[in-house]
Amino acid sequence: MDDRRNDGRTPRSAEQVIVGLVMTVEGIEGSFKLNQHKSDADHVAIASALMQSHDKAAREIAKQMVALRPHLDYKSSTPVSVSAD
Repeated sequence: MDDRRNDGRTPRSAEQVIVGLVMTVEGIEGSFKLNQHKSDADHVAIASALMQSHDKAAREIAKQMVALRPHLDYKSSTPVSVSAD
């Protein structure tokens, strides 16, 4: 196996290039996101699917999603396949 780097210079072992790091976390900030970057159609499809779930937590998330975009029609949505991006 040729362990030379692509630029043809001298090979370096993993021990030579791995650097240890120690840090102290002073705070964590959360972000509340419920599909704000999805289209209205995707938002409705996801919220509607969550509303149909047997999981109480999923239905609660659906209620929060509806509250974010109350002007949309959640009752007449057609089921849509939505990716998880």
